[in-house]
Amino acid sequence: MLKKVVVNYYTNIKPDKDTIVVDNTPPNPNRGFAVGVNLGIKKALAAGADEVLLVNPDVTIAKTQIEKLVKTTGDIIAPVLTFKRDGRVIKDYGGKINWLLGRPTHWENRQGKIDYVSGACMLISRQVIEKIGLFDPGFFMYFEDVDFCLRAQAVGFSVAVNPQIVVYHQISEQRDTHDKFKIGQNLQSNWIFINKWVPWFFKPISYLYWLLLWLKTR
Repeated sequence: MLKKVVVNYYTNIKPDKDTIVVDNTPPNPNRGFAVGVNLGIKKALAAGADEVLLVNPDVTIAKTQIEKLVKTTGDIIAPVLTFKRDGRVIKDYGGKINWLLGRPTHWENRQGKIDYVSGACMLISRQVIEKIGLFDPGFFMYFEDVDFCLRAQAVGFSVAVNPQIVVYHQISEQRDTHDKFKIGQNLQSNWIFINKWVPWFFKPISYLYWLLLWLKTR
């Protein structure tokens, strides 16, 4: 997939900005999303980038959409992600945190006040990274983008979705209800998130809900 994405990117987008590809496909070790994007971000900043656009290999984005994203006012900006699930077309507008349960809730096919946007396609200003640092490598998979956005907002940066930009995210059309690895990683990252972010007075309920989710996997 990675080779196909890179060829398509240079053929159709013809980028006029530096492009950094982080390859964590075998035989290269996969140390998680955060570690991978951090490598790319550090190289981009060292090259003098004023902003960094993260794009997953399963996201299809056009040059005109990138240009619109860069022109959008804000500190962390994302497009609307569209994908198919169970035969339906879903539009993801970011999401909010359910602090009682310690879980994120995506705005799907509707807009609302957001706490985070997806790291699958995210434009970050240099000032944000210099202020709050890189993605937390403690999250191997899932929640790292949520954590990053919350850290940015905590020191006054904005997080927003441009609803005029819609890109396609090629994910599995079926929910990962039987993928033990992904479920396990989600629960592990959820546990880290609860400990790091959930207020103490909500923690007992968040832990109980986490336990119920864990028991469902047994």
